[in-house]
Amino acid sequence: MADFSLDFDTPKSSSQRTVNVLGTINSDNTQRYVRIKLTVTEGTRNDVYYRTISIAPNAGATYIYHATYNIAIVPKIRDTSVPSATYAFSLTAQA
Repeated sequence: MADFSLDFDTPKSSSQRTVNVLGTINSDNTQRYVRIKLTVTEGTRNDVYYRTISIAPNAGATYIYHATYNIAIVPKIRDTSVPSATYAFSLTAQA
């Protein structure tokens, strides 16, 4: 089988934004989620991007959760765009 690569941004029409998530996960063996919300504003532009990540139940000790996630933004962020990110831990997957 031949090697090949995929480039989902061939026309260079998107931007990647990195969001660092940091929080404490309790040891109560409960399924948890982290929801990331990224907002990009510029003039009349007010785009919102979401990502939900499942965190496996933890029956051990309470621990610090630290992860980095990348979110694709289309159309591309310009110098005049204002991106802002927030995140929250939750017991449900819905935003």
